[in-house]
Amino acid sequence: MKPAEIAQARSRSYQLISRLFLQGVTPETLPVIQAAPELAAVLPDPVDFDELAAVHYQLLGMNVFPYESIFLDDSGLLGGRVTDGVIRGYQRFGFAADTAVDSADHIGHELAALAALCQAEAEARESNLTPLIASRQDWQREFLEEHLLRWLPPFVLALRQQGDDFFTAVANLILELAAHHYNELAETPADPGAFLPPAPDILADEKTSLKDIARYLVTPAYSGLYFSRDDVSRLARRLELPRGFGDRQQMLVNLLRTAVQYDQLTAVITGLVALTDWWQGAYWRIGVDYPKMAGFTAVWQEKAAQSGQILAQMQDVIRDA
Repeated sequence: MKPAEIAQARSRSYQLISRLFLQGVTPETLPVIQAAPELAAVLPDPVDFDELAAVHYQLLGMNVFPYESIFLDDSGLLGGRVTDGVIRGYQRFGFAADTAVDSADHIGHELAALAALCQAEAEARESNLTPLIASRQDWQREFLEEHLLRWLPPFVLALRQQGDDFFTAVANLILELAAHHYNELAETPADPGAFLPPAPDILADEKTSLKDIARYLVTPAYSGLYFSRDDVSRLARRLELPRGFGDRQQMLVNLLRTAVQYDQLTAVITGLVALTDWWQGAYWRIGVDYPKMAGFTAVWQEKAAQSGQILAQMQDVIRDA
């Protein structure tokens, strides 16, 4: 393929995955999905659009929240400085996200922005406008480094944990697409620095409560992990413990409290340690598979390792009690 055709194809791929994250499978995207072997192989048969819409809402509306701010902000909440930074990133190259329904830092909008940049590169190549080609590629690289690649690894791993075959395939596809794209753009991998906030030393404070521990664990920027409602429910079911209702933090608080009540706290902590081990290994694997992304995944891997150490300390305290 010619460079212009490659840029065009990349734009279309970003646009398709953007629409899948924003809208799920629709009659308009179905033919394109069926033409993509990786996605067609895991598409339910027969296709029921109502059922697929329910899955999309359950997964991305109730469990894995697809926003950069959720993953990078120390509040673990939507909006704020992280979202503002994404908007400023769009403004640099004239992209306007349709935020009537979703926040500007939704992964679907970030992928749409990259699709627009790749399309602009394709058009510049077709017109042989060399300076414009370089500037469009610089914008692509900068947006990947400053935004998408900083939170794509934990987002992809969070989706894998949910066990939905179709969106696991979508997540793996966008990881591969973004990694290969960055590999072509960056001659040498960037050093992203410490782009996550320092985590509090929660065990150093004798007043730390189960609520504080739960908040730490469900804040990805601190823990390096992502716990969905369903993740907490699965752990509770495995140990035959009630976990109640509420948001992710409240459900984890409920689980920890009932574990104390039923003398199962050690078992819950052991389950959480196993999850941190899985996350550390998964980050390492991404760094191995996509070496130029290793600087980004290493930051997350270190956070997950710190969480594992905290949980191991809690195990020691429980044993000695």
